[in-house]
Amino acid sequence: MELSVVESASYATPAEWLAVHRLQKFAESVERIGCLTLLDMKEVLDEDLGEMGMPPLQRRRFVAAAEKIPNPNEYKRSHAPASALLAKVGNLAALPSESADKSYDMSVIQGAADEVLSATANLQLSATDPWQWLEDYRLGIFRVNFEGLGIREIVDFTEVLDQDLMAMGMPLLQYRRFRKYAADIPPAGGSSYRLDLYAAETAAKAEAGTQVKAWLQCLRLAHFEEKFVSIGIRLLRDLREIREDDLVAMGMPLLQRRRFLMSSAVATPKLPESAEAALAIIQNASSVCTSVSEWLEAILLDAWIPNFDALGAVDIVDFKEVMRSDLEEMELPMIQVRRYLAAVAIIPDPLEMPGRRWETPIKWLESLRLGSFEGCFNSLGVDRVVDFGEVLDVDLLKMNMSPIQRRRFRTACAADAQPTMEGELLSLETDTATLSVGGLNGEDMLNLNPSRWLGLIRCENFLKEFEELGCEAVVDFAEVTDDDLTAMGLPLLQRRRFTLAAVRVEEVHLFHKDRDLTLSVASADSAFQLLKTLRLVGFIEAFQQLGVEDIPDFPEVLSEDLIEMGMKPLHRRRFQGAISELSLTS
Repeated sequence: MELSVVESASYATPAEWLAVHRLQKFAESVERIGCLTLLDMKEVLDEDLGEMGMPPLQRRRFVAAAEKIPNPNEYKRSHAPASALLAKVGNLAALPSESADKSYDMSVIQGAADEVLSATANLQLSATDPWQWLEDYRLGIFRVNFEGLGIREIVDFTEVLDQDLMAMGMPLLQYRRFRKYAADIPPAGGSSYRLDLYAAETAAKAEAGTQVKAWLQCLRLAHFEEKFVSIGIRLLRDLREIREDDLVAMGMPLLQRRRFLMSSAVATPKLPESAEAALAIIQNASSVCTSVSEWLEAILLDAWIPNFDALGAVDIVDFKEVMRSDLEEMELPMIQVRRYLAAVAIIPDPLEMPGRRWETPIKWLESLRLGSFEGCFNSLGVDRVVDFGEVLDVDLLKMNMSPIQRRRFRTACAADAQPTMEGELLSLETDTATLSVGGLNGEDMLNLNPSRWLGLIRCENFLKEFEELGCEAVVDFAEVTDDDLTAMGLPLLQRRRFTLAAVRVEEVHLFHKDRDLTLSVASADSAFQLLKTLRLVGFIEAFQQLGVEDIPDFPEVLSEDLIEMGMKPLHRRRFQGAISELSLTS
């Protein structure tokens, strides 16, 4: 008995088709397995109908009606499955070679080769464009999903996994159709689908400097070459240090990430199992090094040896002081930065030396691995550890101290070279150093003994020179000039410290006490009062012996007269300045 089947050509939707054949109650089940067009009905299997609970009569009716649906035009294209070609290639490869077996039959080998050529010629795909391929097999609605996976060429379909299809919600019928026709796509890399081995073999044959490029081309990842170079990939062995999150960061889709990670494991022989394992090998190699250059070569950073030399890395432990900003300035790529940080992490910390502020300057410098600069600091005038706090960056640059050494010096100064002097601390921030002098507030400062005042600013070694200059009271220090300091051989640090302290003396004395020195001199009504104002009372008798009876006589006194009466440079300078002011006032 023949089934009565209605012609299906005039029914546009699966729902209408099911209704005509009295199968409408199965519309939801049919749609669930992926019947979106009438052509999809032809792909429904008998077990699919059984799983949706369709009784035998309805199943017969469904199958009979589906057979009447015209075949799609694209299915009429010639398709020789790739498996046929691979079988021919396998047969050819299995034949004995001339070097292995002298009894081979050349005609057999020639015949096998002809079969491979014939199978290759018959191998046709419905399209070479991946999106046209999807349209041919009524899978175009999943184009966005496949684009998100990273499909760029038709061969990429061969790498799609079942979980990818499930993630995009592909129904059963479309899944079968995709798997059926994707199997006809020839694999990349030749007759074997071991694309990873094919890429490794091709890269190994490439010229030095082009191996990474050749490897990426084999994997259809050449469009990422610039990004790989930017993160520091120089050699095939570098590939194993890349993590999946690095690939995500450069915008590599899922399929291409899988292809990369699978193939990078065998890019060169004896590669580590993972990026973490690669870093562990780097650490082990660096742990036995004894010199800076050897250490950098062990972690494959020998190209940056000049950069680290310029930074001042003299010992391996110096690498712990290199900052991220230093690595950025030398444009160290991401892979090399990660390698560097992994190796630095296992360098032992230098020994701490508590209480270093009480050491001698040379021991303090040696504890910082800066002993070679002892002579430079001595010439600056460093007598104690606390003096290091007054050294400026310009001083360090003049002695050719490297950036790492300057940074280490500054860090140690912050801990060890802070002054601990009694009285008020007077500080002046200059560059990155702090010049500090001690003193007392107000007039108490002026009442100090000159030797005590010099001791507070750590210049007591030059007491004799200041006495010879004529400094008899603290207020006299404000009159000392830079030329005086240079003439008495005061080193740079002491000159800075003295100048700063003398400024405070001048502020306290001249500004607050005798703001109008000219008025005091001009208002003096006797030679005695003038000399008292100038703090030259000790020379009254000498002036009397010289014949000075009143103030108008002072302009006639010569410099030779002042020297003969034992007046020191500061005294003479003060006297002559006052007489000049007095003459201008008159």
